Amino acid sequence: MCLLCLQPRYSTNLHASTRHALLVGVSEYPNLDEKFQLEGPKYDVRLARDFLIESGFDRKQMRVLADGVEGADGLPTSAAIKQALASLANDSQKGDFVYVHFAGHGSQQPITQLISHIMRRMDSMRYSCLET
Repeated sequence: MCLLCLQPRYSTNLHASTRHALLVGVSEYPNLDEKFQLEGPKYDVRLARDFLIESGFDRKQMRVLADGVEGADGLPTSAAIKQALASLANDSQKGDFVYVHFAGHGSQQPITQLISHIMRRMDSMRYSCLET
C-alpha cells in the first residue's frame, strides 16, 4: 500500500473546507501471468474509502478507480488515472487538502520497439546536450 498526501505548501490546514481524494487499486494485470495478480489492492481501497468517509470526506469529492471494488467510479487504466490526476489539479484550490492512495505493484512489461526507439533517442539527445 502506498499513501501520498498532497497539500499545497501555503496551507497547513488538514481540516480544509474542501478535501479531495483519489483512490487507485490495481489488482488485475491482464498482460501478466496469473502468479502476478494481486488480491490486496481492492481491499486496501475499500478500507481507505471507508476510513475517509468516516473521517468526514465527502464521497462526491472522492474518485475511486479500482477493479473488484463495488461502487468504484471506473477501472484503474492508465488513461483513467491520468485523467483523474488532471482533474485533481484542476479542481483543487488554495487551502484544499488532496489525498492520493495507490495500491498495486509496478510489474514490468516487455518494452515495445517504439518505446525502445524513443528511449534511445532521448539518451542520444541527452548525451549530445552534455557534450555542447
